[in-house]
Amino acid sequence: MKKIIFIAIILFARPCFSQGLEEIFSDPERFDQKQVCFEAEVIGEVLANDSGFWLNVSEAGYNLGVYLKNREKAEVLGHFGSYRETGDRVRMTGVFYRDCPLHHECGLHLDDLEVIESGYIRRESVSAAKLKLSLVLAIICLTLGGIYLIKEHYGKRN
Repeated sequence: MKKIIFIAIILFARPCFSQGLEEIFSDPERFDQKQVCFEAEVIGEVLANDSGFWLNVSEAGYNLGVYLKNREKAEVLGHFGSYRETGDRVRMTGVFYRDCPLHHECGLHLDDLEVIESGYIRRESVSAAKLKLSLVLAIICLTLGGIYLIKEHYGKRN
């Protein structure tokens, strides 16, 4: 019985190459039309298309479009990366296409999506030294502007 289960797993399991986007983009021909598995940060937002939905992911300076047939897989996502927010870190499994015959661009057709680490809103603060410096510079600029206007106004009288 164990041999039958083992043989069934080997026959029906699709090989999944686990790597990063950097490795995929360094040799896209090697991964073309193969199932890949990688981790990345979700950026932007879910975009609707006539045929499905698109999601963008980023890792180590590389970005990739991810195609979803239905939006339900993306509903587990809570945070999308932007200037003020760090997106969810996800593990994705799907078929990578160097030149997708359906969409005519590089992308991943998603099979499975798992949130590894939830994103968060970035809290940014300005240091007290920068606030003081900006106040001093504003006073200097206003003083110089006032001197210029006074000189212009009284300089034309003579």
